[in-house]
Amino acid sequence: MLLRMFIKFVVTGLCISLTPLKANINFNSECEQAVRNIGLPRRWMNYENPDQPLNNVQKQVEERLFLIQLSNETGGGKEERNNKIMTDYIKVSNRTFPEYEDYDDPVVSVLMETFPIYSCLGQNTKQLVHTIRDEIDSWDGSEYSLSMPPSEFLSQPRSFHDLQAVEVDTLIFKGKKKGGFFIEAGAYDFEYESTSLYFELLHDWTGLLVEPSQIYYQVGRAKNRKVKSVNCCLSPKQRPTTMKLIGDSILVVPSTQALIELDVQCFPLYSILLALDNPTVNYFSLDIEGGEYQVLETIPWDKVDIEVMSIETHFMGLRSKETKSDLILYLDRQGYTHMPGAHKSSGQTFEYETEDGKTALHDIENDLFVRKDIVKKYNVDV
Repeated sequence: MLLRMFIKFVVTGLCISLTPLKANINFNSECEQAVRNIGLPRRWMNYENPDQPLNNVQKQVEERLFLIQLSNETGGGKEERNNKIMTDYIKVSNRTFPEYEDYDDPVVSVLMETFPIYSCLGQNTKQLVHTIRDEIDSWDGSEYSLSMPPSEFLSQPRSFHDLQAVEVDTLIFKGKKKGGFFIEAGAYDFEYESTSLYFELLHDWTGLLVEPSQIYYQVGRAKNRKVKSVNCCLSPKQRPTTMKLIGDSILVVPSTQALIELDVQCFPLYSILLALDNPTVNYFSLDIEGGEYQVLETIPWDKVDIEVMSIETHFMGLRSKETKSDLILYLDRQGYTHMPGAHKSSGQTFEYETEDGKTALHDIENDLFVRKDIVKKYNVDV
């Protein structure tokens, strides 16, 4: 009896090991770590369905509390804008923490929401696409809650604080493109320096706003823009990943005064496009503080329809090995024309640390790229 049971166990084990693996799994170091945290393959892997290769996927949610150190500075600078953002976030989150009532500064809650096991999936996996679709928020039909009425924005273009969209509309679309679709990655609070709000208000465009900071995202959502939005970062890989978001000095850990540091979920842009049913993107604004080239490299250009792009370039060669020249050559191979006369520097600068540890200034720069067939379609002067 025991011998028969032993033989049955061995044969069963051999059958399992010899069964062809159909699951669409992208093994990498992040995936392997996530797997170790879960345990045996039968707990997390679906061997039979390549469209649904992961079992029982659950979002990991961790709450972190941070102390807001508001600045006393005025004059419309960065500190005053941060104060406004944090004050709005306190109202939006609508939570109090009695255990910190003796603190002079307010305490807020921030959630870290990630899917570590999704690092095992390639960017076109249907299971990933369905999850992203569930993560995308839609406009609920409420009226705008912007800092000024839409009519005032349109009568004072400089109130957008960023004229990239105005320039794209004038140089490329000649004011003729109505009802278009945009993607703005690095959407901040959905209003200040927005590169998409102009198209929404003037030409009835809609689109997708991508913002990794939960604080900026929740404040932006409360503005009721007529768009879809997702609280994530864009992955620099052709699969999901998680990255560290280092906060501003205005947010610190109450007990240690350490700066905020959060894990944020990053999804590939192509996966997000598939979750939107892969629409034509008339205008893509990419401003993610240094990872632009890597994000662009993940895109299967023959499978997407992106017409015009504004790309932040001043961190290239500083936060990535690729330079702006590398970007121009790369996008030329993908069929895009660089518009060297567009998006001139505004005169704004930022500080960065040189290789020898010194502090230097660099102009804030953005570059405009137009797909070559769009250059012909709109008779763009290059």
